[in-house]
Amino acid sequence: MAHVMLPQGECREDNGSAGKYANTAIPALLDCLAKAGAERHRLVVKIVGGAQMLPGLELGNTFNIGARNAEAVRSSLVAAGIPIGAEDTGGNYGRTVHLHAGTGKTMVRTVGGTSKEI
Repeated sequence: MAHVMLPQGECREDNGSAGKYANTAIPALLDCLAKAGAERHRLVVKIVGGAQMLPGLELGNTFNIGARNAEAVRSSLVAAGIPIGAEDTGGNYGRTVHLHAGTGKTMVRTVGGTSKEI
């Protein structure tokens, strides 16, 4: 699982920053999965998040970090040839994700809302 903070950035091997940026987190995650024995053709990704958490900063796309993160993740996955199985992105509310690694079942609960499976 990767929790992306920004759409792009440069990571340094010595500080563990690869997971902060979509353009580096996705390749790093795929590398880790491959080293653990995952078969790339069996991977299916679910994307959650990408909310606009800073109200009033919708000036174009510059400050909409959530939407930019979601798009950067999608682009990285397409470039890697990994299918997106489901997605719950956008809006202006936080989410909590529960991933059941054994089954792939992914539950998403929105702040003040209910849980749903994606």
